[in-house]
Amino acid sequence: PDNPPSPLPPALSPMAIPEELRRYWLPILLAAAGFLFQLLVLPKSFPPSHYDALGIPTFAPVEKVVEAYELLSREWLAETNDRSTVDIIKIRYAYELLTNPVWKRDYDLFGLDHHTDIFERVKEQYQKEHFLKIDLPLLKDSLIHSTGHAFNVITRDSLMSAIAEDYPLLIQV
Repeated sequence: PDNPPSPLPPALSPMAIPEELRRYWLPILLAAAGFLFQLLVLPKSFPPSHYDALGIPTFAPVEKVVEAYELLSREWLAETNDRSTVDIIKIRYAYELLTNPVWKRDYDLFGLDHHTDIFERVKEQYQKEHFLKIDLPLLKDSLIHSTGHAFNVITRDSLMSAIAEDYPLLIQV
């Protein structure tokens, strides 16, 4: 009446889930969900870059920025212009930012955009105006703080006069 235990393991049905898959199904599912989230959802949450405003690839050289701006500015003057003034301000701001070598370097390397206050002020000021009434260049207020006097340049004469002084001299290279 009692069946003796079989020395063989019970036969697996063809639809049985392997042990490893049963053990790791939740971490695999969470990893796949995280990957899809990073791939599909996160890129849409970042604001478009200034390169996107001009329709060029990220880190494009200044020549491509100028070409894209000239192409877009020709479209503005055409009769079929359907862009809003705010879009045109964004494009002009991106052009001015990305054609200045120092500002472009800071934006490309660090994502720094020091002139957002000017951009917001101009956007508010000209939001209802026609784009031909916009006072250009947009970043003229900050041109004074441009690259010309950013660093003290050491010339031969300034070095010789500094060496002749009686106090210690520290030169940073």
